[in-house]
Amino acid sequence: MKENYAFIDSQNLHLALKDCGVTLDYRKFRQFLRDKYQVGSAIMYFGYIKEREPMYAFFRRCGFEIVFKKTAKQGGKWKGNIDVKLTIDVIDRMYEYDKAILVTNDGDFADLVEYLSSEKQFLRVIAPTQNKCSHLLKAAAQGSIQYIDTHHKKLLEN
Repeated sequence: MKENYAFIDSQNLHLALKDCGVTLDYRKFRQFLRDKYQVGSAIMYFGYIKEREPMYAFFRRCGFEIVFKKTAKQGGKWKGNIDVKLTIDVIDRMYEYDKAILVTNDGDFADLVEYLSSEKQFLRVIAPTQNKCSHLLKAAAQGSIQYIDTHHKKLLEN
């Protein structure tokens, strides 16, 4: 039997929880994905910044696979939008996994959720926060959505 995969919008996850004043315990989160949803591969998407190598190493030690998108500096800030890369990977890797879990609040992934549902390969959205989660994403998930800030507080560090 194939395992489930989790595809994680790392920036969205981090910033949404930071806005709430909380931090995710990534080791507990990885174990939670394994235990609750039988996630074999938990894949985090990042815009690559060389200075953040220690952070990437930490996530690898926690059991996450890391996928990078090239970045460019715009107006003094790094930009590395991962939405398209994540979407392509979810579709390209469909033969590898049983069901997909998306970890994001971003409504840009609503179409992907609908596509995965039509292919019977969607399991759940795990959104960082209920109040910042896109209405489009909530509608696409059709009730198969959980929120870290309300359902899984044991995963948070305060």
